[in-house]
Amino acid sequence: MRAAICRDGKMNIGEIEVPQPGPGQVLVKTRHCGICGSDLHLVHEFEEFAELGRRAGIATGKMQSELPLVPGHEFSAEIVEYGPRAENTLTAGSLICSLPLVVGEDYGEALGFSHRFNGGFAEYMLLSESLVIPVTNGLPADQAALAEPMAVAAQAIARAELVDSCIMVIGCGPIGQAIIRILKARGIGPIIASDPIAGRRAAAERLGADKVVDPTVEDPHESWEEFGLTRGAVSYPRKPVERRPFVFECSGAKGILANIINGAPRATRIVIPSIATGLDSIETAMATNKEAELRFCMGYTADIFRETVESMCSGELPVADLIGSSISLDDLPAALDDGAVNGDGGKVLVSF
Repeated sequence: MRAAICRDGKMNIGEIEVPQPGPGQVLVKTRHCGICGSDLHLVHEFEEFAELGRRAGIATGKMQSELPLVPGHEFSAEIVEYGPRAENTLTAGSLICSLPLVVGEDYGEALGFSHRFNGGFAEYMLLSESLVIPVTNGLPADQAALAEPMAVAAQAIARAELVDSCIMVIGCGPIGQAIIRILKARGIGPIIASDPIAGRRAAAERLGADKVVDPTVEDPHESWEEFGLTRGAVSYPRKPVERRPFVFECSGAKGILANIINGAPRATRIVIPSIATGLDSIETAMATNKEAELRFCMGYTADIFRETVESMCSGELPVADLIGSSISLDDLPAALDDGAVNGDGGKVLVSF
């Protein structure tokens, strides 16, 4: 079968064997697979990305640049056949999503970052039957492939523990857009959206952001007062915080946390689902005086992933307008090399 193979920091299209399902596994045919920022890290910063994984004790720490690896963890697929001891709960041809994991009695492999199991940038892949989620109510396969990034956004919102207030989304790429879509679907706002790219700002406005800011022209933090929140540090006599501001940092830009802490109101809760490699710095005295709070979040829980798929299938969480474009597998290496994927914010899908 054809697959995108990452080795020594380069992505090429080649042939690998179709995997055979083992106990409790299912062979699926890939329909669509989204391009994630982490796929760019594999091409442009492989060693740094792998070293970070080793220090953090996560799946990417097992990666070795000299070994072939097939990325792709945002996918929809169709059931082909089951391995032994599978329950065969879905018929061949059924459209599915899945947590991007293959688990066994003595192992757990993250699809897209595993040398043992290929990810979704291949014609076929293996999944654990127990993690497969059926796609229902006629949700199209391309939309179903957005389940993973939508779950990332849902997890970030859950980590925020929102209360009635004002929200700023910094970085309106796929995850920032997904956060705006979920918040508006739940009737939560108002939302200030900030991004230097015009196409992403247009997307944020289309999705319902109450104010959209170009940070190269205007400081987004000047917008807080328009929504009844004043900037400043703790003052005496102390007054209780009547409304709590929230910021979702989705840009991964270097120095952005210091900028947020300096510019945001007192007691801002900053939620960070973005993954930026390298060291950064903040002015801790300012963070203390502002009583700022940082909450980092990674991935999603199995429950949130399943709930996200169900919300998409029911129509409660519409995602069609979050898709930017579709490319072929042959176009993937060039798209990753120039780093232009998701430039205007819409999710780019590899379609099979």
